[in-house]
Amino acid sequence: CDVRSRSGRRVGRDGRGGTGGRGDDRGEEEPDGGGGSRHRRSPATQGRPAPLPGEERGGDAGERECFDIDSVGLRHPIAQGSVGYRAALGWVILWGVLALGFAFLLNPICSLLMAAAAGLEAGYCRLLRVTHWKTILSGLMVAVGGMAGVFAVTVAPPALFVAVFALWAFTWEMGCRNIPNDWSDIDEDKALRIRTMPVRFGRLATSRISFVMACVTILASLAFPLVMPMRFG
Repeated sequence: CDVRSRSGRRVGRDGRGGTGGRGDDRGEEEPDGGGGSRHRRSPATQGRPAPLPGEERGGDAGERECFDIDSVGLRHPIAQGSVGYRAALGWVILWGVLALGFAFLLNPICSLLMAAAAGLEAGYCRLLRVTHWKTILSGLMVAVGGMAGVFAVTVAPPALFVAVFALWAFTWEMGCRNIPNDWSDIDEDKALRIRTMPVRFGRLATSRISFVMACVTILASLAFPLVMPMRFG
């Protein structure tokens, strides 16, 4: 996966711009401690610390180092052709059936909640280019899926605890994960006509929405000790 720097120049996985050529300024080799050479550093960057794994460094002045968590590992293997559609479908069905079976053994309600979460996720994907409000389905999916874990621990959890947990999971997914993650993809999403909250309302408005959701998440976290179905001490 490529990342685009602030100047608009595409930076590849190898940390170099363009097609990944070495350029004219090859610099010096740094030893790796085992007798070999690890990488070359240009004279202009010899006084700076080496980039961390996953960080990309552009070659032009003014470009900023950037890190995309989604680029770690193999991203979108089906789209990249690394995994065939039938193989991926079989993989999902296999582990989905096993998960539902074990969830049913824990508590039949857990399997129902997992099936509901899978349906919400499928609806979220179907609405990719339809509406930005699909983010709500993502929040509900995390809340419903998380509640399966609650019912796996106790057969009849207190209703107030379930409500607080669902609120915590919903606001965390929307405000602390989904919307901030869409910020990094806003330019790509616009080009692909994907409807997201940042695309629809802009970064400033969605940052305020995200902040409010994060505050609610913190408040719900603070309420957990008051509604826990167990007592400490």
